[in-house]
Amino acid sequence: MSLASQITALADRVATEFNAVRGEFASLISGFQTTSEKGAANGYASLDSSSDLTLSQLPVHAGSHATAGSDPVTPAAIGAATTAHVHNVTYNLAYAATLSADWNNGNHQYTTLTGDAIIGVPTNIPSGAALQYTLYASAADRTITIDSGIARVGVLPGTYVIPTGTLIRLTIENNPRGGAAGAAGPLLTALGAYQPLDSDLTDIAALTGANDDVMQKKAGHWVNRTIAQLITDLTSGLSALFQPLDSDLTTLASLTATTNNFIVSVGSAWASRTPAQAKTALAITAADVTPTPAYSFTYAATYAPNWANGEHHYCTSLTGDITIQEPTNIPSGKALKISMIATTAPRTVTVDSTILRLAGINAAFVVETGKMLELAIENNPALFDTILIAKGGN
Repeated sequence: MSLASQITALADRVATEFNAVRGEFASLISGFQTTSEKGAANGYASLDSSSDLTLSQLPVHAGSHATAGSDPVTPAAIGAATTAHVHNVTYNLAYAATLSADWNNGNHQYTTLTGDAIIGVPTNIPSGAALQYTLYASAADRTITIDSGIARVGVLPGTYVIPTGTLIRLTIENNPRGGAAGAAGPLLTALGAYQPLDSDLTDIAALTGANDDVMQKKAGHWVNRTIAQLITDLTSGLSALFQPLDSDLTTLASLTATTNNFIVSVGSAWASRTPAQAKTALAITAADVTPTPAYSFTYAATYAPNWANGEHHYCTSLTGDITIQEPTNIPSGKALKISMIATTAPRTVTVDSTILRLAGINAAFVVETGKMLELAIENNPALFDTILIAKGGN
């Protein structure tokens, strides 16, 4: 093949391969835009040196567009844009006696309360949007009052006490609906995890109790009391209803009643005893229960009875006046009876001055003829002496 023919064949081959590569390259770049379309209409945005969109190419719905349209981001466009959908902006609202939040500062506003406060009607809340307060009570309990211009959902009250060192959250909505919730306007819709103000609950919330303690109302307030303190406080009231605790009464209450039994102190404790046991415990002898025969004495101008002769002395014939002297040997607590009859004439019976007398009993008596006089003289253990305790007859 001549040289000319070889050159021609090579040229044809190169042309064929070039056309194939050009067709393939065209298909590869068909989905790309050219640099001339950067930042142009229907093109693409350019990035700055920090790989961020430039401010001039950031679209925004300005306030003049209700549903569509876009404008370049400019200060004017930003000022005209709606703030109805601002989210998660927290603003530190300075304390004042009346707190009036401006929605434009953010939808969540935080205040440290250094005194009581009125929650005033917020401003600029878009219709249907809600503003949230977080209120912290510093240094002391703080009372907040909801302005009368703010309606309240349901039973939410208008005054709250925030205990010191704690916080609450409340939400105020620009209510567009009116109706049962109130007229269109600001509406308190929620109070975060807080009990409506109640003085009793405030007292209870402040208590710090220990195990087994109880709550008791004193001087108009609920306080924490131990069981011992409660018993002390209730003692005066209980004493009018219950028998005070007594060891003897406790022992008696534990006894079982048995027919014919006695209650006897045994070893300094009360016990139920049969008659035989009681006799043994009390050391009762036959002499203690066997009547002593009556003792007859002969008249004399003075008579000194002796218990050893019996517990009943009598004289059937007083033939003259007589003085009864202090008896001897009367056991403590026992009484001696003396009976005397005047047979032939009235006789005077005189009780010796050594014998005490109960009030109203004379020291001398006249026994009329044919009548009998009876005297009873006791060895009184309380007085440590004998005493005339009774006079009868005549």
